[in-house]
Amino acid sequence: MKILRLAASVIVIAAGFAIFGTPYLFAEDVTGKMPIMGDIAESMGIENQPSDVATKVYSTKTDDGWMLSLNRYTSKDPAVKAKAAVILCHGFNINNKFWDLDKTCSLARYLARNGYDVWAPSLRGSGLSSKPLIADVRNLIKLELVNIPQTLMRAPLDLTKFDWTVDDHIYKDIPAIISLVKEKSGFKKVYWIGHSMGGIIMFGYLET
Repeated sequence: MKILRLAASVIVIAAGFAIFGTPYLFAEDVTGKMPIMGDIAESMGIENQPSDVATKVYSTKTDDGWMLSLNRYTSKDPAVKAKAAVILCHGFNINNKFWDLDKTCSLARYLARNGYDVWAPSLRGSGLSSKPLIADVRNLIKLELVNIPQTLMRAPLDLTKFDWTVDDHIYKDIPAIISLVKEKSGFKKVYWIGHSMGGIIMFGYLET
């Protein structure tokens, strides 16, 4: 019975993702008004934010169908002008919460308070970033009827996409992340700060 209850809880959470979508489910203005969704967000490490920093979750799609999740941090102070866009990339076997452990230990918030438009992505296979098949299931739950035949035909092939390499981070994740940050921030150039593997993949990207 415990397993069944756990499975039911997972289905409810998945339905929340499908209906509301990640860009809005954890947006600050939503979690404050929806206690249930706020509780889910807090349990996943995204709490109601301090008044001086605004946060929002975005998603972007890679060329091979992965949905990557990015947390954006900006200052709420109108006197603070955006200096530049900064991408904080985590290392191996962790996710973007590495840069925002809590309100007193957060490079993301520190940079935002000092005028930077900060973006913290989760690479494929970490955090809220979704595999192609999971993204397709979300579309089915949304009742996107036009996509149902293609999704069902593609599902067996998508099962083989559960494996990835560092090359996928270099050639597919990084371009999608940089493209989104440039588009939303308005900056033509971005800064990249990487921890461990997060720095290594940028060296690889610069060689492409």
